[in-house]
Amino acid sequence: MAVFGKGQGLASVPVTAMAEGADGAIWVGTALGVQRLDGGQFGPVLARPGGRQTVLSMHADNAGSLWAITDSGLNRIAGTHLTPYTQSEGMPEAGGCILEDGDGYFWIASRGLLRVSRADLDAVAEGRKRAVEPEMFGKGGGMRVGSEFAFGVTPAAWKGRGNKLYFATYGGMMEIDLARLRVKRSPPPVLIERVTDGGQKPVGAGGRIRAGGNLEFHYTALTWLESEVGTGTKFHFTIRCGVAKGEPPAGEEQASLTGVSVLVVDDNSTDRRIFEETLRRWGMQPEVV
Repeated sequence: MAVFGKGQGLASVPVTAMAEGADGAIWVGTALGVQRLDGGQFGPVLARPGGRQTVLSMHADNAGSLWAITDSGLNRIAGTHLTPYTQSEGMPEAGGCILEDGDGYFWIASRGLLRVSRADLDAVAEGRKRAVEPEMFGKGGGMRVGSEFAFGVTPAAWKGRGNKLYFATYGGMMEIDLARLRVKRSPPPVLIERVTDGGQKPVGAGGRIRAGGNLEFHYTALTWLESEVGTGTKFHFTIRCGVAKGEPPAGEEQASLTGVSVLVVDDNSTDRRIFEETLRRWGMQPEVV
């Protein structure tokens, strides 16, 4: 029996997570980050910038990368390079545990349960993709034991036979049978309910708004999942807008607010200040009482 500790370069104790890499190397996680055990000695600490470095879970994939979840979120280690994933890349900045299914997807229990493509995460780390779009699962997706995962136990997650995944929760053990998983393959049809300008006036087909004006789209979409009470359904959208060529048709009056006097009456001092600053930016002459 051999004990490896600070004498062999271990940066901190206790060890909070371990994993064996595809090359047989042992990786350990502590409160300071991740280290690789090589020849009886621990290598340099690899950690994401900032605080909250405690490693909660690790997974080594068959391509040679190590994935570590700390209190601050998911990280990829390729060789000696660590890539942290943040909200800017589409991932939550929170701790949890990680499993990989047989189809190349990670299942991460954190603030809820999410599923994300490992290939997409690799593409972000290598600069081929800006962000990932993880799929979130909650009660509306069939979770019956809630989303409070028990991270204080070891192991908190396990991959079983038949490509089934198991997670420890405060409500019991949760099983995910991937053979029964229904995945949304294409975006649902979108229904535009109404379009309005900045003054909430309806804008019909072929309508126009003045340059610099606001345009609001009120829309919804079909979903086969039940929305959670108090949470609702989150929509993601992209609008590609071209720039109109030429001048507006003759006779179309372009409204201007520059120099227009306006009286602002409000019993809230903060509201009065906001109104005054906004109106002055528009070139108006507000009188606030």
